[in-house]
Amino acid sequence: MSPLALLVAFLQLLTAQAGATPTLAREVASERGRDVAVERVVAAEVPEPGATVRYQYNFVDLNADGTPEVLLRIDGRSTCGTGGCLLLVLSKAGSGYEVISRTTLTWAPILVSEHRTNGWNDLVLWQRADPHGGASHYKVLEFEGRGYPQDPSMEPAQLLELPVRGVAYMSDRLSPGIEYRRR
Repeated sequence: MSPLALLVAFLQLLTAQAGATPTLAREVASERGRDVAVERVVAAEVPEPGATVRYQYNFVDLNADGTPEVLLRIDGRSTCGTGGCLLLVLSKAGSGYEVISRTTLTWAPILVSEHRTNGWNDLVLWQRADPHGGASHYKVLEFEGRGYPQDPSMEPAQLLELPVRGVAYMSDRLSPGIEYRRR
């Protein structure tokens, strides 16, 4: 069993969990190098000068068109809350990227399910127990034609009830990601 799978299993033992648990086909660490076009998107998401964030990203072909999209997770005061941080899905546009989906309240890793909806892989996100007694759980985000749901804690995101298999991206949980400081 991989270190990430052991960590997931351990965390589930520590907290009550509702719903099913996904099966990891493999784990993929975040990209290590800076990408100028990705950093332009990060800069647009960090409004205050002098602010520092960390980001993680992976190239993943979510819609099977042969061109990878980018899963980009930004961790910082302006992009996170108590329920997690911002996840963007980017699509290639000329020499840069355009944001096609914005989801809040995310934790790494991001599981890309083998199941597809509207031609795109579903995303499976872990949601920690809320302070009001709700159990930790996994939510499934299906592509809605223009993007994934913005808030995994609300409909149309669904509780993972049946086991799914997928690839865990940004699986290097102990890595802080790449630092970016807004000028």
